[in-house]
Amino acid sequence: NDRIDGTIITFTDLTETLSMEAELKISQQRFELFMNNSPATCWIKDHQGRFVYFNEPFERHFGVKLEDWQGEKDDALWPKEVAEAFHQNDLEMLEKECPTSFNETTYDRDGNPTFWKTIRFSFRDAQNQTLLAGLGLDNTKANIIEQELEEQKARIEKIIDATHLGTWEWNVPTSQVFFNENWASMLGYTLEELHPLSLNTWTELTHPDDLAEAMEKVQSHFDRKT
Repeated sequence: NDRIDGTIITFTDLTETLSMEAELKISQQRFELFMNNSPATCWIKDHQGRFVYFNEPFERHFGVKLEDWQGEKDDALWPKEVAEAFHQNDLEMLEKECPTSFNETTYDRDGNPTFWKTIRFSFRDAQNQTLLAGLGLDNTKANIIEQELEEQKARIEKIIDATHLGTWEWNVPTSQVFFNENWASMLGYTLEELHPLSLNTWTELTHPDDLAEAMEKVQSHFDRKT
């Protein structure tokens, strides 16, 4: 009974499996290289809002590691108002069923804000599970400049109103013109009475004796002589 009369040997061709594994590894490496060299912070959450992935720029900016945040939801990681804003934006994106852009704000440990331009979107994985994803670009410098320009514009408008200056602007490439209420009032009109506004609004209301000289000065400016 202990005698061996023969052996059975089976072979399984693993070439295709190994090839698929190699392709999958290459694909994963490409994904990681692309994501980690992106200027954007990128993240993926499962359908319950739990983090399953974010890239190295995300880690560097927020000073965190994926293994520490993996499986956590926004409300366990962000201040209450920030987490609620992110949650509502996810819901809005899901309701629209298309990629949706947002202006969002986060804060560092010292309370300093970072302003973000983000795009949130959803997709389905190989198991047909819905995943929530997004990417964010740091828009802080542009936001600060925009705020400063708005404040400067408000100051200038206050000065113009206080001194009753009449102003006009001519966007040469688009032919759009802009006049303020003071300008119209100087000529005995309200701005509404002058609509629709065009360059002709200025030329028709300029005294003929002054128009030729004014146009010469405009042309001189175009010729970079003044």
